[in-house]
Amino acid sequence: MNRLEGVVSKLLCATDGSAASIKAVAFAVEVSKAMQVPLTFFSVFPPEGSNHTDLAYWGSIVIESNDIKPESVLGRAVKRASDNGHHRVRCVKAFGKHVAQAIADYARVNKYDLIVVGTVGRTGASRLVLGSVANDLVSCAHCAVSVIR
Repeated sequence: MNRLEGVVSKLLCATDGSAASIKAVAFAVEVSKAMQVPLTFFSVFPPEGSNHTDLAYWGSIVIESNDIKPESVLGRAVKRASDNGHHRVRCVKAFGKHVAQAIADYARVNKYDLIVVGTVGRTGASRLVLGSVANDLVSCAHCAVSVIR
């Protein structure tokens, strides 16, 4: 992690509660603690209503970690951080249709240096049919992306 010291000043960890993203959360907590950089957990939720159907991403809400429901996706990420002694995390709930683009846009606008995301590592036909947020994110992000498998 010393190679990234001074290069990374803010870390964004995308999570959806899946097994793959739980591994990404654990990795992000360790990296953030080791490098002593701020950590933000980020989740994308489908839009409510149809006002923004052609936009990839149209806003986010910063939620104080003590206001997060413990059983929610972000709540479980906060608990993981807290259990590992990392008590200063930020949570963002974003709304969007295109998950990878929403993550990338938020990271760019808010000047994050590193995005951490999980993947199950599908290949072949299942990758073509199901897609991959991690793969799409690597293609559209302005900064480094650590894909955790």
